[in-house]
Amino acid sequence: MAELRAHPAFVALPPAHRVLPATASDLRLYRQDSDQWWACHAGRISTSACAACLGVYEERSAKELGVPPSLRGHGKALDAHARLQAPLLADYALLRDAAGKVDSASADADDGHGAVWRSRPASSAGAVPFQREYVPRRSRRAEGGTPYRTVGQVRMAWGNAQEATSVLAAANYLWARNATVEEAGLQPLEALPESVLAALPPGLPPIGASPDAIVRWPDGSVEPFEAKNHAPFATCRAPQPCFEVRDPGPFDGVAVWHVPQLYLHMLCLGEACSSALFLSCSATKGANLFRLRRDTQLQGLVLKFVARFADRHGAGQPPPPPDHFWGCREYASLLEGLSRASREAVELVAHIPHAEIQRGPEAPLFL
Repeated sequence: MAELRAHPAFVALPPAHRVLPATASDLRLYRQDSDQWWACHAGRISTSACAACLGVYEERSAKELGVPPSLRGHGKALDAHARLQAPLLADYALLRDAAGKVDSASADADDGHGAVWRSRPASSAGAVPFQREYVPRRSRRAEGGTPYRTVGQVRMAWGNAQEATSVLAAANYLWARNATVEEAGLQPLEALPESVLAALPPGLPPIGASPDAIVRWPDGSVEPFEAKNHAPFATCRAPQPCFEVRDPGPFDGVAVWHVPQLYLHMLCLGEACSSALFLSCSATKGANLFRLRRDTQLQGLVLKFVARFADRHGAGQPPPPPDHFWGCREYASLLEGLSRASREAVELVAHIPHAEIQRGPEAPLFL
């Protein structure tokens, strides 16, 4: 991520020690790899937990929506409940105190990375649509590695490792269309104007969105950007251990279980946001960039059930039972709205070929 921050066309956030938070709006300035960003999540529903609050992964809802069995389960709803049991961070001075103790490493990490981006020769102007040539510094590969016990852990690690690459892939495409791509911190709902907050359903818990980036357009509109990187690894059924790449390519749409996350992303970016960008990125077969349009009626239903979750299972309340919203009034309408959005409110913006995804030279798939 440090190299992406040094790209001359990417608007990076400052190191945490330079942030002096006084209001909720200032929480947007903390990088997602900082301790302060994590601290801001206490007592707050993040956008990644929204689908769990809505019961999307519960067995009965998941079956109706077509959620894969590997993603189903009650654990995500219990995690969302646990988040709401922590007290919301109220004293921003604690963030300033922490910055002085732990952020010297992140400040040093910003130094020297600008050299990896070189201006492209005029003769290569039409070759590959990259704003800058990427010339990474050679570094010794670390010995050993992190032991992963499940396929899910491997896939999550892959997604985290590839996030900056996906942001850069989209940014190379979007910069050519006069968009500005910015690093995103936590976007707290309470930082929106009072007039916007007053129009929302009552009883909402503290909410925070952390999209992978924010895209701003010349007309003043803004879109959250979310990337999903699909690991090319799977469990092997052969009798002997082996390494194998299994890459079906990028997805051909936005899955229904991602829709709640995108809706809270759009909500927390305010009235200038009416759509979200979603990138499905494969390891060897390129990426698909989609746009999801926001529907006001569906947003109201999503927020109504998030508020209901907070009322029943928020701070000091018991954890949710399995299928916690199944059979509730308007719940069928919510599930149908999410399903319809994934089918009808999504457009393919572009397919980005593998050759147009900027990576380091000779980067191995197996480390």
